[in-house]
Amino acid sequence: MTLFWKLFFPIFYATFFGLFIVAAFTVEPDDLPLLTNSVSKIVLVTCYTLFMGIMWFTIIDLKRVEADDEFIYVTNYFKAFRYKKSDIASVSSMDLGIFTWNTYTMKDKTTLGKRIRFIGNAAVLKK
Repeated sequence: MTLFWKLFFPIFYATFFGLFIVAAFTVEPDDLPLLTNSVSKIVLVTCYTLFMGIMWFTIIDLKRVEADDEFIYVTNYFKAFRYKKSDIASVSSMDLGIFTWNTYTMKDKTTLGKRIRFIGNAAVLKK
């Protein structure tokens, strides 16, 4: 699921909604008067910018996390890192209906930051 939410969804949204905004600015006003209205353009650009900002500060920060008996393995799809389970200070989970948003807060700052956010089952840590 992390791969879908981190890569596919933002690329799909940016491409298709971005093209929709380009179409709103390039289409003739006689063809689509509601879409080419200046208020509609402002609303479209504002919604696009707002949602891209929300994605940038939330979804793009997701990591993939796997665990075994002693370690957790965290990857950002370019590099993989191994951390001891004892290095985790706290675990928080938030059920959003579609998925569960989890955060591992590390005791010390790591290469990927102090907080590691991922989608999945945080109970893997307890195994």
